[in-house]
Amino acid sequence: MLSRLFDTLLVLLGVVSLVFLLAAVVPGDPVDVMLGEQSSAADREALRAAMGLDRPLAVRWADYLGGLLHADLGQSLLRERPVSTLIAERLPATLALALAAFAVVLVIALPLGLLEVLEQDWMRTARAKGLGARQALWRHALPNALLPVVTLLGLQLGGLLGGAVVTEVVFAWPGIGSLLIEAIHQRDYPLIQGVVLVIAVSYVLLNALTDGLLRALDPRMEPGG
Repeated sequence: MLSRLFDTLLVLLGVVSLVFLLAAVVPGDPVDVMLGEQSSAADREALRAAMGLDRPLAVRWADYLGGLLHADLGQSLLRERPVSTLIAERLPATLALALAAFAVVLVIALPLGLLEVLEQDWMRTARAKGLGARQALWRHALPNALLPVVTLLGLQLGGLLGGAVVTEVVFAWPGIGSLLIEAIHQRDYPLIQGVVLVIAVSYVLLNALTDGLLRALDPRMEPGG
């Protein structure tokens, strides 16, 4: 348990660091977005210093991690509002899509999984030996039927978050995917960084949660189980 938690934390740290580095090396300059390319060199350097962009990359990375611990994703360059606030405003729309997908998978996959388990030979043998219908359903059939359902849900929800950009742009859905496209068009680097980070971290956490649920439903998946 502690080992899996430690591994998840390491993955999250890696994801956060990768998103930060990609934002740091991506072509373009936030100062150009805010002042325009025709601004004077003095104004550009002053703003760069005010934003902390003149500091070493390692120092900026440490400050970024410190900000994340306080849920501070920075400030949008063009909207001049906290990135976390902008994401929080769009996140419910994306979650609504995720919950709809969750409901569809649950309604279709769970009954099919139960029917498949109940028709297996070992279940028929157990029923023939006197296993009660309620006990067969709740203690044996349901946990086994939930295994593929949980796996499918994890894949579906993770895929939906990863594909939120395409889904929301195609259907003009005002979620974080469409917010990311807007930020890319506007070269709003802190907002791009924040949205990508939220999507990536959510994907990692969903995978960890799915793995934990599968191990809880089937202890044989535990090492030595």
